[in-house]
Parts: sequence; structure tokens; C-alpha cells
Amino acid sequence: MAMAAAPGVLTQYKALYGRFLPHLRLQLDNTVKDNKNHMVLAYLARLVQLSLFTTVEMHYL
Repeated sequence: MAMAAAPGVLTQYKALYGRFLPHLRLQLDNTVKDNKNHMVLAYLARLVQLSLFTTVEMHYL
């Protein structure tokens, strides 16, 4: 999923299930270098700051 699609997917998930699980785990297929985008990290940090998730984990293939 492109990062641009993430807000829509999260909105649909919450509408379907009513809440988020406390931990968000992302499986990314690009290299670590490609995914260390400041905007992506800031977005994920904001999700935690807003208390949507307690933690966010990023894993790479």
C-alpha cells in the first residue's frame, strides 16, 4: 500500500471494527533507506501522539 492510501485504509478499518488495536505493525517491502522518509516517520509518530496506537513497528522484507 502506498503511504498516500494509509489514511483511507485506517478510516475504513475504524468504520468496520469501531476501534484500532493498540499496536500497529507495518511490513514494508522497500529498502530501509527508501522507507526512512521523514514524512512517513512523522505520520506514524502522529498516530501514536493522537493515541490511535500505543506503538508502531516497522519491519522490512
